[in-house]
Amino acid sequence: MRARFLAALTAVLAVSAGAQHGLPEADPAAPLGLGLAVVRVTDAPPPLRFYAHPALAEAPSGVLVESATVADSVTFDPGRGRASLGSGPPWLLPEVIDAARGHLAFRVRTLTPEWVEAVANRADGRTVWLRRDRVEVVAWPDVLLQSLVTLPDPGANPLRERPHGEASILATPDPEWQLRPLAVRGAWLQVSTLGLADRIPPAGWVRWTDGERLLVGGIGEE
Repeated sequence: MRARFLAALTAVLAVSAGAQHGLPEADPAAPLGLGLAVVRVTDAPPPLRFYAHPALAEAPSGVLVESATVADSVTFDPGRGRASLGSGPPWLLPEVIDAARGHLAFRVRTLTPEWVEAVANRADGRTVWLRRDRVEVVAWPDVLLQSLVTLPDPGANPLRERPHGEASILATPDPEWQLRPLAVRGAWLQVSTLGLADRIPPAGWVRWTDGERLLVGGIGEE
């Protein structure tokens, strides 16, 4: 099981190897979701349990409580300073596994006060439920503000003077430029362009989402 598990993650580790920050790179093509559920891997973390859909059940006291059945889990091998991945289901393909910085991240689909529905396989969209106290939920604005971003299609999403689709275009950034976010306002992201090119304003606005998908790439790189 361990060999199959680690082999199934090879592609993800290759993608995430370029991540240079505590929050990993996200897939712009996937449905937007609410943000990322980040699992910090410490010296000896308990297993990360995947649950079936939680349901209301009556406790012995007669109070209705949410309960769920464990469907699978990921285990970790203890290590000094940071544990390593142990075993897990062969279908696991989260948003990213950043082995160097010791965390997993799953795209969040649904939130309740106690639970997070997360995409456990970014290829086929399979979801699992995680206990909310086991993960750190990071909304997209905070993910963006801790990242450098790129513009995969700058012709359709140029740098504008103001956060409005009819605002004057300041520049069409190179797709390779890494832009540092300064502020988030709705679907718009203010980014710095200092040091990237001559004769362009030091900052401008781009769309980071169309409401369904990310319009920026490179999230998590710094």
